[in-house]
Amino acid sequence: MKKIFSYIGIATILSLSIIISERTTTVVKNIDTLMTEIKEKQLEYNKEPMNAIIEDNTIIPGLYGKKINIQQTYDEMKKIGKFNEKYIKYEQTKPEITLENNYDKYIISGNKEKNTISLIFLLYNDDNVEQIKKTLKKTNTKATFFIDKTWLEKHNKELIELINDGHTIGTLSYNQDYQNIEYTLLNDTLKKQTKQTNNYCYDKNKNIKTLKKCALNKNYTIRPTIIIKDHPLKEIKQKITRGALIELPTNDKTNQELELIIKYVKSKGYNIKNLDDHISEKNNN
Repeated sequence: MKKIFSYIGIATILSLSIIISERTTTVVKNIDTLMTEIKEKQLEYNKEPMNAIIEDNTIIPGLYGKKINIQQTYDEMKKIGKFNEKYIKYEQTKPEITLENNYDKYIISGNKEKNTISLIFLLYNDDNVEQIKKTLKKTNTKATFFIDKTWLEKHNKELIELINDGHTIGTLSYNQDYQNIEYTLLNDTLKKQTKQTNNYCYDKNKNIKTLKKCALNKNYTIRPTIIIKDHPLKEIKQKITRGALIELPTNDKTNQELELIIKYVKSKGYNIKNLDDHISEKNNN
């Protein structure tokens, strides 16, 4: 019996020792100058989330905030013994209002804080994208292609190449008629082939029936910020803004000027992203 009580006593002492040790470690960390410095830097490095902007039936994506993960940052910096911003570990903070489930709104722009734009091409019938593909690959640029059922019927191989090259694919249904049965068939096909984060419809004419139909299928509907017509490079120089969704024609003029357009856009400090990345609300900075 005495041995039992002796073992219990030893176990109790060990348990108390562990608790005291853990508390002591916590206290040491809290008074550690590195921990103090990390906590003081929070206001400098933390960033508040931005809500998505909703006006009537339009939406501009929000942006996740970020805050320093104190413990992970401390553990990383303790290895080098000093504060270094390269070793900061963040966790993201979600906005109250986001794109999530707001399928019944037109996306009219990306978040301007991201300083990105997106290039959009519409493909019908026999539209040839060979030169556009080559230029995008040469410049390591990702774009977005909305395809019509008539185009897909003749260019399934090209679709696979666009997907493999990292471009976002949206649907135009059949001649932009989203009430047509072809919309559901094409949408299902693209979902299986692309495995994108989101799926997209296109509507520059503010057709509420289109918006509702696409929302029913959990597709976001895009309304371009800028529609380029006759002089792509000249018009982009005149109209480009942060967050813009820029629709370019699929023609010889675009083929000739696309590389110059990409160089100009990048020279102005904009990043060109495919639609999935452009409207993403995750904070990658």
